[in-house]
Amino acid sequence: MMGSERRVDNGSMSIRLAALLLLTTLSGAGAGELGVTDHACLAPAAVDRALREGRAVRLAEIARRFEGEIVRAELCGGDDGILVYRVTLLDSRGSVRRILLDARDGRVVYDGR
Repeated sequence: MMGSERRVDNGSMSIRLAALLLLTTLSGAGAGELGVTDHACLAPAAVDRALREGRAVRLAEIARRFEGEIVRAELCGGDDGILVYRVTLLDSRGSVRRILLDARDGRVVYDGR
């Protein structure tokens, strides 16, 4: 290979593409069907404030607990004042998981396996 060329693994790329397509079709399903409060996601300034105030820990601290790749993550809050990370995870088996994590301690609140 020359310079900065990298070989692309088409199998891995196909799995990721399929996972992202699945996410777009399932985006409305999941936690809400189980009675978990719908949470509006925070703007970047509000995320920074929540981290500074200690109402949430950094996602990087929580992410180490999971095997796989975080495809998408948002910090969201409900009227109840509870903050959650809404996370889409491509796990080590290639399965897409949508999970909600308590932003204070990383505890799994919902796992849409």
